[in-house]
Amino acid sequence: MKDACPKQVSRIRDLIRSMRCTAEALRHHGDVRTDGNRLSSTQFTVMESLFLYGAMNQRELAQHSQRTTGNITVVVDNLEKRGLVSRCSVENDRRVSQVGLTDDGKSLISSLLPAHDKLLLDTFSVLNEDELVQFETLCQRLNDRVHGNLDNE
Repeated sequence: MKDACPKQVSRIRDLIRSMRCTAEALRHHGDVRTDGNRLSSTQFTVMESLFLYGAMNQRELAQHSQRTTGNITVVVDNLEKRGLVSRCSVENDRRVSQVGLTDDGKSLISSLLPAHDKLLLDTFSVLNEDELVQFETLCQRLNDRVHGNLDNE
């Protein structure tokens, strides 16, 4: 954006604040209580990724959840202590471990997903199909730009 005027910058800041507010509200709804025990939104996201995509290493989990590998290490440690995930060494590289759901973890996440899916459907029901496609496209363009995948236009 060449020679951005203060009005444009202010509008973009307001848009970013709105996006953060929406994301935070969704994240807050992602904090789930299970039998009196709190499951953070990051723990939920990690378990959801493992449930939907199968066992993966912590680097892959970090990419799926948009968290740092250091944060994922702490999250996996805590889920492992609760018996919800387990680690196993990768045969050809002992430095890497695969993380997978335990039976208790599978049972817990499968019981939580229907309510989570309903929340997502309810939240996004204000958008029609064309708006969802446009929203997805715009988010991808911004994501690509942030990660340097788009040249300056």
